[in-house]
Formats: sequence, structure tokens, C-alpha cells
Amino acid sequence: MTRRPGRDQHDFGDFDEPADAADLDGDDALALFDDGVLDGDQHAPDLEDSDNEDISDLSLEEIDGRCCRFCQETFDRRSEDGRHRCDGRHDLDELLHEQQTTTYQKTAPHEFQAYFYYGQHRSTPGRKPFSAFYAIRGAMLGDNGRLDELPLGKDLDPSDHPDLPRFQFQGETWRLSRLTYQKGNIEPHENMDFDSTYEFYISVCAEDGLEEKKASLHITPAWSGMTSKSGKSIPVPRDFEGLSVDVQGSNLEPDAYPKLVNRVVDEIVDTETGGRMHRYVAPKLVHPDSRITQFERYVRIDRQKSKQVVGWEGALKRLMEFAGREGQKLVYYRDDTDIEGHLHRVEVDNRAAGKLISGHSLGKKFKHYHPRTVNDDEDSPLYHPKIGVALDSKKSGGSITWSDRDRLDRELDEALINLLHWSDLPTGPHPWIFVEDEYFEVGAEDRNIATHPDPTPELRAEQEHLVTRVFSPDAMGDRELDVLEVLTDGGEDQHYSEVADSADISTRTLWRALERLEGIVESDNGNLKFVTNHLKKSVHQAVDSLRSAVETTGRKIANQLSAANLDADSALAKWMNRYGVSFADAAEDDLEIDLGATRYSRKEVAALLRAGHKAWIRAGLGTERFETANLRWINENGERQTETSRIVRVVGSELRYLGEPEHLLSSSTVLG
Repeated sequence: MTRRPGRDQHDFGDFDEPADAADLDGDDALALFDDGVLDGDQHAPDLEDSDNEDISDLSLEEIDGRCCRFCQETFDRRSEDGRHRCDGRHDLDELLHEQQTTTYQKTAPHEFQAYFYYGQHRSTPGRKPFSAFYAIRGAMLGDNGRLDELPLGKDLDPSDHPDLPRFQFQGETWRLSRLTYQKGNIEPHENMDFDSTYEFYISVCAEDGLEEKKASLHITPAWSGMTSKSGKSIPVPRDFEGLSVDVQGSNLEPDAYPKLVNRVVDEIVDTETGGRMHRYVAPKLVHPDSRITQFERYVRIDRQKSKQVVGWEGALKRLMEFAGREGQKLVYYRDDTDIEGHLHRVEVDNRAAGKLISGHSLGKKFKHYHPRTVNDDEDSPLYHPKIGVALDSKKSGGSITWSDRDRLDRELDEALINLLHWSDLPTGPHPWIFVEDEYFEVGAEDRNIATHPDPTPELRAEQEHLVTRVFSPDAMGDRELDVLEVLTDGGEDQHYSEVADSADISTRTLWRALERLEGIVESDNGNLKFVTNHLKKSVHQAVDSLRSAVETTGRKIANQLSAANLDADSALAKWMNRYGVSFADAAEDDLEIDLGATRYSRKEVAALLRAGHKAWIRAGLGTERFETANLRWINENGERQTETSRIVRVVGSELRYLGEPEHLLSSSTVLG
């Protein structure tokens, strides 16, 4: 199947093949070398043939301390060994380097936006901070033969304007594609000699057939304390005066954009004036506090294989379980309008990013998307979706400084490779998985990044533990359960007043209950909802399980209470009903206590037994039978356990319950 390029616009902002040597990591390569020596394919140096002293009787440790193991050059001092280089050692160094930098599929840059600042500190002697802006203003508004005839605010068609300004950049021909200016809404600087500050817009693109490698430049003066005419502050680096260039582009690496700005100014301004204004926008002069607000890296993968990313068991679907809604740590957006995976996006904030990949601290968007109009031509690269990871500056706590761009690039690159890894897709180049387009190439690249385990099992365990803790005897009270039952019965996004009415509690009591449900339920402008989708599902299951346990054991408990002449309103009755606890063979000498279907930690078992013991004593049933009862419960791992030794012991003047540190679980067994 032939791949052919096509325009790619989207406003949504298992193979058994012989291993190639390039695909081997350092350990595999060393093993391959060893196998080659054994098979006679590689040459191992013959120590007895060496011209140096006879070292054949020396141990390996002695050899290492006396000569090079590869070429047998001898050393008088061990320090000479550290400085020694030969072909054999060079090969070993290369292998060790490969163990630190792994070969991955190259990712491609996509959308980008940054605010570049060029200028001088206010204290610079003889400074002329606005020289570049004046030059651009003169070229755009003055008598410029090449620009005067061009229509403003319209896409420039080369067939209509054969003399469009063109220039060479990174081995390709670029041209002017759009030009306009307007009187800006910026309050002029006190030293400027005009009433209105013009803003200029210059767009350029590569003449590559698609013209999707492009950039738009929005040029204005900039200075500290800059405001709009309405008095609104405009962010600018401290103590700065000069030029601001808002760059929006695509399919270029970040470091290419300052070079492109310099080249555009050189073409638009200096060609007409004969000056050297481009020196004021040299790439090295980009202020370190310039800001990156948008950047994405992507790969394109085969449509069928993309289901491993967005399918029912796909990586993004698994992440969705731990996503919430706007303003939360993880947000999931899904659009399957014309095709599954038309646009799926998981947004993570800077804190959640570190939970997904250790060491990460920037908010991101994990994306799977097709063009706005889905391409049905199987021979077109656009038939296949993009997988991308983009900066989310809002969830990063703000934009990223230009001086921090390498960290941004590494985090996006590493996150994208890990998304492939979590989807059980190759992270190295594979022609049957990855699909080339005009700007994405299937190929290998050595990078110092790492793959990490799928984070969702750990996230699931954390949230299930949270639910277990909330449903424990220490945390779960009647009011908390009432709130959760209302939310599970009536749906989310109920106003707190409605929840309070349905639970038959005061709003003050409701807020106290919500404090104990922190991490499970939260308020969004007064509307109550579960923090994540997975917590919502887990609480539903826990509430249903609790209801089922109550229904299943209800009659049994009632019969036991009746046999013991206990009132249904007694403390013991409430304890049994509250946690679904039942007693087996209550009339016999041996009592068995079953804590029901809820999972409990050892600490929680102790708390539950303490409450039950007090209720038992208040019922006047005699302490010995309870304290020597056999106990059955389900631990945190879902394993059914039983304890046949005393569950209550006297330690000094205190009672110690099963599960507390002083109690030895000598006869506890796992039943499964």
C-alpha cells in the first residue's frame, strides 16, 4: 500500500521478526558478542600470542590490574588504565552508552506557540530598545515596493502574486502567505512619538506541497508595565524594553522558531532598507523568560492498531477511569462522532503528571485524533490517526519559560513513548505500526528517556484503598452512608441542599459528613460529585454490596437478636446491622463472628471488634464467648481469613483486639 501525503488539519487543537543488531540493547549486544566468540564468528584476543609479558597464568583480576583486556597493553599504574583507549574498549564504551540511551521511534513536532521577547535591560547604556520595532513599522507602513501591492488580511496565492517574497530556510523555500496590520489596543510607551501602537501580522509557510509547515508572527513593542488602553496589565519580563513576537506554528522543532523569526525580519525589513535590523532579533537574544504556551509531539499509527489506545481496554480508556471533570487532576474528553477515537483526550495537571511518570511535573494532554473530516482513503496517511502529547499550560500552573524548553521537550517525548508502551505498541520504529506522513518519519533515534510501568493498576489500588478506608468502622457513619446512597441513587451533580433534604439531614451535618468523605466526594460550586469515574463505580459497588449484605443477613440477624431477647434498637443490633455482622451457632458453646462481605485492614478489624465488644457487654451476653469466638473476615486483598485464637486479650490493664500490634496472629489462615 502506497502512502501519499495529504493535508492534515484538525481544530481539536505483536510481530515475530528476527532481531536486528540495531534493535539490541547493551546486554543483548554483549550476549551476542559472547555467543559469536563461542561460535567462532568473533575474534577473542589470544593472550599467548601477545608480545607483552606472559600473563596466561594470571587471574582475571590480576590481568585487569596489569593490562588492557582487549589489546593487552600493560600499565605500571592503575590510573593509566583509566586513560587508555583502544578499539576494543571503544566498542565496549559504545555498548555501555547504549544501555543508558535507548533507541526509540522518533516523534515529530506539531503545534507550537510562544511569546518571544527581544530587547535590552533598562539599565543598558546607549540602548535603543525599540529599534527593531521601528524598522518593522517602517517597512510595513512605508514605501515598500514589494509589500505595497499585496492585499492585507487575505491568504496570498502564489499564482496571483508571482513576486511574493521568498527565502531559503532549513533547506526549503519559504514564502509570505499572509500580511496585515492594525492599530493596536496598547497604550503607547511614554517615549514613543505616536498616539497608536501598531500591531503587525506576518505569516509564512514552506512551499512543500502541503504548506502545513508554517508560522504566524504577531509583532508588537513590549516593555515592563505595559497595559492595554483599558488599563489591563500585559505580562512582560521584569525591567524589559524591546520587541514581542507571538509565534504560532506547526511542524517545526522549538529551536527553529527564533531562527525563522530572524530570517523573516531579514527578508521583510532588511531587503528593503539595506539595514541590519535582523541582528536585533538574533536567536541568541531571545529573552530567557520568553514563554511557551503550546507544544505537541506526535506519531501516526495504523488505524487498526490504534484501538489499543482508544478501544474498550485501551490505555486512554484505562486512564479515563481515574479522570474527573474540568478543574480536577485528570480530565477526560471523548468524541466518537464519525469514528471511534475521532478525538479522545486525557488532561492531567502537574501533580497527576508525576503520578503517571516519575519525575514529570508539567500538565499534559494525551491525545488520539483524526482530522475533523475523517479521511476514508486507505492509501492516504490521513486515514490513520495521530497519537500526541501536548503541553497543557493551564494545568502546569502557567506557561513554560524558554530557558526550560529542553525539559518540556523531554517530558512530552517521554510521555508519548510511554503512552505507546502502556498500549502494548512498539516503542521502536516499526513500518507495520507507524505510518509516515509529510512531517512524521518512521525511524530510530537514541534518546535518554525511560519507559515506565502502566500507572493505572497502582492508581486503581490507591482509590480502592480509599473506598475501603471510607467504608471502615472508623470512618463510615450513618450520615456518610446516607450521603453516598443519595448520590448513587439520585445521580451526581445534585446541589448540596437537595442531597441534605434527600438524606434527611441538615446542611451543617452534610458538610461534616463531606469532610469525612474527602477524596471520594467533592463540591463544585455547590454541586456534589465523585472525584473520579473509578471512585464513582467503586462506591456504587460498595453501597450495593453493603445493601446486599444487609438484605442477606437481615433475617439471620433478626432471628439471632430475637433468640437473645435483644431489642432491634440495642447497640449490638445497630452494630450488626450497620456492618452486616452475623453470628454462627449462637446457641452453641463455640461462637463464630462473620464480619461480612466488606474488605478490612487489620487496623480496621481491631476497630470493628472494639465497637462490637462494647455493644456485646452492654447487651449483658457475657464477655468470654465473644473474646474466644472464631472470627471470619475478608482482608484488603480480597482473601477470606479466619482466626481461631482469642480475638480479645488482656495486656496489663488494657484490652488488645485482634489486628492491633500487641496481638499475635499465630493461628490466622488464608482460606481464599
